[in-house]
Amino acid sequence: MPPMLWRVCWIACLTALALAGIDWGLPSADATATLFASHSPWDGKALAAFDAERVDPGKGADVDRDPLPKSAGPTILNATDADRAAIARRYKLFSHQPDEMITFMALQQMSPADRQFDPRLYQYGGAWIYPVGGLLKLAATAGLIDLRADKAFYYDNPAAFGRFYVVARLYTVAAFVATMVLAGMIVKRLGGDDFAAGAGSAVVGALPVVFALAHEAKPHLAGTALILATALAGARWVRTDRWRDALWCGALAGLAAGMVLSAVVALIIPLTMVVLPRPKFATIFNDSPNRRVVMFGAALAAFICAFAVTNPYVVLHAIHRDDVLTSNLGNTQAMYGVGQVGDILRHGSRRLLDALSWPAVLLAVGALVVAITRRQRTSPLGILLTVPAALVLLQFVLLSANKPAEYARFALLPATALGIMGVWALATMQLSWLRTTALVATPLAILVVGTWPYVNAFTADSTAGGTRAMAGTFLRQTGAGTLQMFAEPAPYAVPPADLWSWRFVLTPSSSPPIGDAVIRAIDTVNDLGPVPIGYQRQVIGDDRPAPITWANKPFEILTRMTPAE
Repeated sequence: MPPMLWRVCWIACLTALALAGIDWGLPSADATATLFASHSPWDGKALAAFDAERVDPGKGADVDRDPLPKSAGPTILNATDADRAAIARRYKLFSHQPDEMITFMALQQMSPADRQFDPRLYQYGGAWIYPVGGLLKLAATAGLIDLRADKAFYYDNPAAFGRFYVVARLYTVAAFVATMVLAGMIVKRLGGDDFAAGAGSAVVGALPVVFALAHEAKPHLAGTALILATALAGARWVRTDRWRDALWCGALAGLAAGMVLSAVVALIIPLTMVVLPRPKFATIFNDSPNRRVVMFGAALAAFICAFAVTNPYVVLHAIHRDDVLTSNLGNTQAMYGVGQVGDILRHGSRRLLDALSWPAVLLAVGALVVAITRRQRTSPLGILLTVPAALVLLQFVLLSANKPAEYARFALLPATALGIMGVWALATMQLSWLRTTALVATPLAILVVGTWPYVNAFTADSTAGGTRAMAGTFLRQTGAGTLQMFAEPAPYAVPPADLWSWRFVLTPSSSPPIGDAVIRAIDTVNDLGPVPIGYQRQVIGDDRPAPITWANKPFEILTRMTPAE
């Protein structure tokens, strides 16, 4: 097979696998029968009558308008019809991924008729939010979705709202393809041939964290693709010393930050670019320190312009010091904190393994060995890719203590860089037969060992036979009583249960069992402790779970034993 065709085939196959599960975890009418098992179902107008949502100009789009009181005691969540309606609305509009809905919440707060385009969501940038809005409008014009300002319609037709997620996820799939293409380009620029470039695209696309995020309507994968493009532009400037390349480097970094705020780390690339040694032929240019400073200034100006164009309201709120910016960013900051050294090392290594899988870890170790033993001069492109990845990896490890498996998604950039550098190491092998075998076997091993559970999870959760449906059926057969949970009832955290026969009780995660049934989402069976006295356990889920994603999430259900049992 020609090397270029090999690369195209890998990208096409991985894209097809991603598209196969693109409709996972969408809202549908299936949950209604369970939620209203012992009561006449409310139609859309009845649910809409309970809507008390309001746009608070001082709060971010993702900030809870009516947060539950933070108490150590149990909280009953479905005591009134208004409480039940709030729960039912989540199951009719939210997907199985807890963060996807905030993009639509941001779009819902905009009012084109009033020329109000402030998303009130800033960790997801305008380069993500505005194109999603444009894609929804385009899909509606083509008759592919039903776009209307009528919540009651979507309460009656949750599947119609579910198509919004598919449209937004296709934007992420495009970023998935771009990431694989750019990874192959970097491998080739580092010294690999077309065959190695194809392996680079395949390895990066098959990494569990990359493949998982290709299925989510979130901007992180697009931000990573833009960081890879920024590194390529920076390396081009080192070779050419052209103003155009410096401006492109800065603009791409600005677009990365404008896509997702965490990608602001891309700004380190133009800063690193101007301090790298230049090729010998660069002496024909004016390569003085002053020129490097000016070049960085140009790149920085391009960064600011690109960010400001895609996120004008961030700039406006920062100037005026409005509360909405503080509210939104404070909501994100509250989620993270540095833990103890032992927890950092233990959980950091575990989460990194979740992001990479064992074959990719071995590949990364091989790249490190090659880099140390061969003592080759590192290319500028390798440095420009490694520096931001190392900064993100350091932050990832420091904040990893006691984080669940889904935290591995924040290792997206380091995992991508390690995959690229690992393939570069394989491409330097001297024995051609061994090199070819390794370049073929490595992506296959990552796909089989690390990624195939995700293929199964997404495809299973795109049908009616996922773990949430099975857990809902189990609860319906269990009967009624007090249902203890450790997260607010929503389709990603708790399977649907009868809103009238069960009393939903929320307790802190450290609380002992107090309910007739206790339900908890888990990552793997290794997260299970001993069965509490007086209870029996039912685990619903695959023996090979996909820990980074919420698709087909395993559930632990404890039920109180009767005296006869």
